[in-house]
Amino acid sequence: MEEGLLCAMLEQRYENITVSDLCARMGVPRKSFYRYFDSKEDALHALVDHALLDYEGYVPAGQTAVAPSFEKELERYFIYWQSKKPLLDALARSGLSTVLMERSLAQAQRDLPSLQVFMPCASEEEQEQIMMFATGGMMTLMIRWHHMGCRITPEHMAHTAAQLLSRPLFEG
Repeated sequence: MEEGLLCAMLEQRYENITVSDLCARMGVPRKSFYRYFDSKEDALHALVDHALLDYEGYVPAGQTAVAPSFEKELERYFIYWQSKKPLLDALARSGLSTVLMERSLAQAQRDLPSLQVFMPCASEEEQEQIMMFATGGMMTLMIRWHHMGCRITPEHMAHTAAQLLSRPLFEG
């Protein structure tokens, strides 16, 4: 169903797609759709959530399973999203890039307890704020990169992001 939604979104705006359209495309009865999803929006959220979850195990061709450095991990991030161009195109076409941002922030909030080991001196509130800021910033940077046609290489984007994340935002 999610793949059918993605294909439909590449052809027309999300708002113009009906559950009946999706079911006809997939050759399944409407009852089958509602067995898995409560609404078209639930299917969209599942599509985006699966893309976010797939990132965890993603290994770009020619790289090892463990990124050897922070910058290489950022490179993996940009290579991954470059590989998800159809999804990003579909979301942008329908003005739904914000759904990706919202779902990313929700996932980051759910993952916060497992990330506390990296910020042992920060309070829980500070940890959450840091995580939301970093996640929102990276997603914004990636979405803007996509909107500009991914003209800059993932390696260069990773280098730029690493510089942004490793220095103070403001001097003084």
